[in-house]
Amino acid sequence: MLREIGHVTHYRATWALSSCVAVLVGCAPDDAACIEGAQLWQSPPTGLLCVRGDLVVQGRAPEELTVLARVEAIEGSLIVHDNPALAELPAWPALVSIGGSLSISHNPALTAVRGFPVLEDLSGGLYVAENPALVELQLGEGVTAVETAFITLNPSLLELQGLSELTEIAGDFRVTHNAGLLALELPALREVGGDLLVTENPSLRSAELPALRAAQTLSLVSNASLESLDGFSALETVRAALIEDNDALEEIHWTAPGTSWLTITDNAGLERIDGAPSALAADGRLHIALNPALQTVTGFGAVESLAGLTLEENEALPELVAFSALARIGDLAVVRNAAFTGSDAWFPALAEVSGNFSLYGNASLPPSMVDSLLARITVGAEIRVGDNLGEDTELDPCPWPEDGICDAAMGWLGRGTELCVIDPEDCGNV
Repeated sequence: MLREIGHVTHYRATWALSSCVAVLVGCAPDDAACIEGAQLWQSPPTGLLCVRGDLVVQGRAPEELTVLARVEAIEGSLIVHDNPALAELPAWPALVSIGGSLSISHNPALTAVRGFPVLEDLSGGLYVAENPALVELQLGEGVTAVETAFITLNPSLLELQGLSELTEIAGDFRVTHNAGLLALELPALREVGGDLLVTENPSLRSAELPALRAAQTLSLVSNASLESLDGFSALETVRAALIEDNDALEEIHWTAPGTSWLTITDNAGLERIDGAPSALAADGRLHIALNPALQTVTGFGAVESLAGLTLEENEALPELVAFSALARIGDLAVVRNAAFTGSDAWFPALAEVSGNFSLYGNASLPPSMVDSLLARITVGAEIRVGDNLGEDTELDPCPWPEDGICDAAMGWLGRGTELCVIDPEDCGNV
């Protein structure tokens, strides 16, 4: 059940036909048309109604729901859950204001939500979850801002409609575990104040958020049919982003300037990553790993400083032509990229690695390329080099004890750096 975010303290308007009075504290205590939620199902007065507190619709038969057409305002939340006979949610033709949240969940027969045509105020969150038969979700277009929005575990939902005027979500926005969802379209959404998660939607082919400028974090995970990130091209502010396990995704053009943490991993069809010139913050980190089809990493041409850069187990990646201005970095790791050969032009401006320097297990990388890079930079911490083209290092004993990393060929943490025959301090019993 959705946690209630809060109540509004007033309603936006008093309608001429309404018998419900809008005052600063909600429903007027002496107004007969302002009733408790339970009274709605017993003996409600005639005319338009205002509900004090929450209105819970639970275990109701369709014929009981005709009274909902007369509800104009709800002081608290509207909670529609566990109604086995409910196939379609009524239109709510008079409802203008919900002071709390709107929650629609656990309705096993519900196939369509087509309602709220005059709703203007939704002061809490939107929660639509665990409705196994829900095919259509179409809300009215009067709501432009909500606290949170969760659309999750609706396996039959094909399209998310009726939120075309939504411009702001103050907290988190989650679209997750909707097995049949084909498209996500929010043309007016400009800002997500919390985390934006689009995860575990295996049929999702497109996500179109062309106006989205800001989100705290962005997670695009396990959307097997997602073909493009073009729908996120307007992003200007993202603190961290995770793009993982999207098998149909072939290209990523990352445009959000100043991203502090960008992780791109385990995308089976990904062939190209291109970064805008200032796409990473000076203390940012970029982690690119386990993308078996990746051929090219370009861009990031204005980035001069990073906290860390990792290229790991991208088996088809031959070289790195990005980061032409990168002069300083914390940790640098180029590890187990089978086709990686390096080039004379990689990291042309790099002068300092203040942390760890790791270039090992790249079966196609000539050791001379590594030596050339090391000869022109300073390294402030550990240097791990070996098992590149033609090398079989097998250092015994391991020269990096008690560093928290298993450097052995095989240890209790699994495959290590392949640099050490044994590393008893960090691999446990091997």
